[in-house]
Amino acid sequence: MLEDEGLLSLMLEDLLQEAGAREVVICRNTAEALRLVEASPIGCAILDVSLHGRPTYDVADVLAERDIPFLFCTGLNRADLEARHSHRPLLLKPYGDAEFRAALALTLRR
Repeated sequence: MLEDEGLLSLMLEDLLQEAGAREVVICRNTAEALRLVEASPIGCAILDVSLHGRPTYDVADVLAERDIPFLFCTGLNRADLEARHSHRPLLLKPYGDAEFRAALALTLRR
C-alpha cells in the first residue's frame, strides 16, 4: 500500500486483513514502494495517486509492467487520472467498508 495519511493507512491495513491479506506493507513514498515491488512478490497494491503533492504513476507503471493488480485510492476523480491508467479500479475518498470491498474485488478479478 502506498499512502501518506497515517490514519487512513491503519484503516486500510485493517480492511485488508479482514479481507484475508496475509501481509500488509505500508509505504510512505514512491522510492520505498519501488524497492518493495522489485524485491518482493506482491499479490495486489493500493496506491494513492499523489503523495505530498507528487504523483505515484512511476509505481503504477512498474506494477502494470509486472502484471500486478492494483487500484487507486484517491480524492481525485477518474478524469484526473493519467490516460494510461484511467481504466484502473478507483476507490474515491472518503469511502466506506462496502466500497472498499467492491473495489478490492474488482481489482483482484482483473
